[in-house]
Amino acid sequence: MSPAQLEDQLKDFLQRDVSFRVKAKTLKKGRLILFNVVDFYIIFTIETAFSNKRQTYEIPFPFMAQRKSPDLLLLDYKLEHIYNNNVEMKMILKRQAAECKSKYLDAEVFLEAY
Repeated sequence: MSPAQLEDQLKDFLQRDVSFRVKAKTLKKGRLILFNVVDFYIIFTIETAFSNKRQTYEIPFPFMAQRKSPDLLLLDYKLEHIYNNNVEMKMILKRQAAECKSKYLDAEVFLEAY
């Protein structure tokens, strides 16, 4: 998905209560006020439900994004989208992923409106 297509998908979530999840863990929750794609990151401005304060939440641009339903967008960071069945590249990426502490690497982030 191109950056322009992803921006169109994200527009549907503006001014809605959303949550960012990885597996069963909720990373961030609140009303999505604004988003901006800058270089290799998407910067979200979220108004939290608890304190009514605006916070920024920055995530890397996904390798792939897919709309699962009107209220669910999958941001996919799986390494398999990079190595394309190249075994040597797969081994290099897996080795690097073991050293990296990013919670997004080789994971799926669900942006869900509720």
